[in-house]
Amino acid sequence: MELKVDVLLTSPQERAYHTAKDIAKLQSLNGTAPMLRNCEGLRSRSLGDWEGRLAAEVRGTPSPPDAEPLGDLMQRGSLGQLLPSCYAAQLLPVPLMVEENAVWNGYYRE
Repeated sequence: MELKVDVLLTSPQERAYHTAKDIAKLQSLNGTAPMLRNCEGLRSRSLGDWEGRLAAEVRGTPSPPDAEPLGDLMQRGSLGQLLPSCYAAQLLPVPLMVEENAVWNGYYRE
């Protein structure tokens, strides 16, 4: 089964953008390449003072006060928030979203 993607929504993080770019390049071999769009809602959770530290160093300690609350991440990362916020009022037949830890695809209809 071949999946044709019209628009790739990607996290602003470089590794996610490069993955999306590779997907677009592969699809362009079979026709037209999808548009790439950065979507701020797909960025990783800000861990505040924990940024760059090993999990073993912070395990069992309370989240730092400057970390993004998990509820905020879940809110901005939900499909109901992502698609409208990235493409207000546009119809996307088959969006494919690339973030560092997951690739989601689905249908969005107004």
